[in-house]
Amino acid sequence: MQGKDYAFGLIETYLDAIDTSSVSRVVFCGDGAPWIWSRADELFARRFPDKATWQVLDYTHAKRALEEILELLPKRMKETDKVRKIFKEALWQGEIDTMEKLIRVNFTGKRREKAMNKWSNYFHANSKRMQYAFFKSEGLPQSSGSVESAIRRVINLTNK
Repeated sequence: MQGKDYAFGLIETYLDAIDTSSVSRVVFCGDGAPWIWSRADELFARRFPDKATWQVLDYTHAKRALEEILELLPKRMKETDKVRKIFKEALWQGEIDTMEKLIRVNFTGKRREKAMNKWSNYFHANSKRMQYAFFKSEGLPQSSGSVESAIRRVINLTNK
């Protein structure tokens, strides 16, 4: 890619090439980089002002970010799946504030500080984009895996 502006310019070019008048809702799925969301907001306002729009932070990326927090658990707690399962369920349910409470209870010192920093900058900042159980109930994607897979297939077809 040639940068952020180029990427969103490319999206706009593709949108120019298709008829979006019958679109009832638009979902933008990204990896959590802050620059994505502000540009998605601008794109939605410009292209889809009267449509239902959703921003979804890719669930696979969110799980990886959660693993960074879980790696900070004390060794005795890493060896049990109980705490991990509670964190993962809170993430799936979009209970981001519950994750904060779990960090405060299960971490101390520098580990708590690092975990809280990650929670604040990634999870709290994106909590509305991490409502995975709700997204699923609404028939919305929770990740970009199907799109990424389709892209790989097209690239593989063109490289033969």
